[in-house]
Amino acid sequence: MSAELNKARSKLNGVKTLLKQEKLLAAVMSLREAVSIYLRTQLLKHEKQDFQRKLEEAVFQLGSDVNLKQQYPLQIEYAPGKEKTLQHQLKEIESELQESTVSQAKEQLSLMEQHREEMMQEGREQLDRKELDQADKTFRKLTREFPDDPELKIEVGDLYLERNHTTEALGYYKAAHRDDPESVNTFNKLGMALRKSRQYDMAEKAYFEALKRAPDDEYLFFNLGRVYIDWQKWEKAGKASEKALKANPDFKEAGKMLSYARKKQKSENQEKA
Repeated sequence: MSAELNKARSKLNGVKTLLKQEKLLAAVMSLREAVSIYLRTQLLKHEKQDFQRKLEEAVFQLGSDVNLKQQYPLQIEYAPGKEKTLQHQLKEIESELQESTVSQAKEQLSLMEQHREEMMQEGREQLDRKELDQADKTFRKLTREFPDDPELKIEVGDLYLERNHTTEALGYYKAAHRDDPESVNTFNKLGMALRKSRQYDMAEKAYFEALKRAPDDEYLFFNLGRVYIDWQKWEKAGKASEKALKANPDFKEAGKMLSYARKKQKSENQEKA
C-alpha cells in the first residue's frame, strides 16, 4: 500500500473527528484532499473497493452533519466511480464555507467594535456624572476584554486626563507603554499627564524618549516646552520652542511660546540683577 493511499485513508478517518469538534471546514477540506489523492493514485482493485467503502462512510457522516445542512442545504451525493463529481461538489462546499467564515468573522468584529464603543460611552457618561467607582469598574472590565489593545488604554487615559483625573490617566498610559514600549504617542501622553501632575522631571524624561524616536516632531518639542513653562525653566522653554519652529517655521503657537519664554527670562534676569 502506497504512502499516498495511507495519507488518504488518514484524511478519511479524520472527517468524523473533525465533525465532532465542529471543525466543519476542516472536515470538508480533509475529505476533498482524500478524494484528490485517490484520483491521482494507481490502486489495485481491492484497494479501490476498500477506499470507496470508506469514502461512502465519510460522505454519509458529512452529509448528516447538522451544521453543514444549515449552511449547505443540497444533498451530497456519491457513488463509486463518481469521485470527480464528488470532488467538484466538495470544492463548491468549501468555497461557500470559506465565504461564510469570512462573513462571520467580519460580523463578529463588528459586534466587538460596537460592544467596545458602547462600554466606552458608558464609562464616559459615568465620568461626566462623577461616578468614579462605576467608571473604574467599566474601564477595567473593558481593558480586560481587550487586553492587547494599547490604543484602547490610551483612549481611556485621555478621558481621565480631560477631566483632570491625572492619577488614573497615568495608570492607563503606563499600561499602554507596557504593551507598546516604543510608541511615540504613548510617551507623549505620559508626558502630558506627568506635566499636569507636576512631575516635571519625569515628564521631561518622557519627552526625551519620544524625541529619540521622532527627533523632528515639532509638537513633541512644543509639548516639552510646555513642561518647561510650567516648571518655570524659561531658557529651556525657549530652546524647545526654537526647535519646534525650526521643524515647522509656521508653527504660530511655538512662536508665542518663544516670545513668552524670552519675556519671562528677561524679567527673571532683571530681578536677579
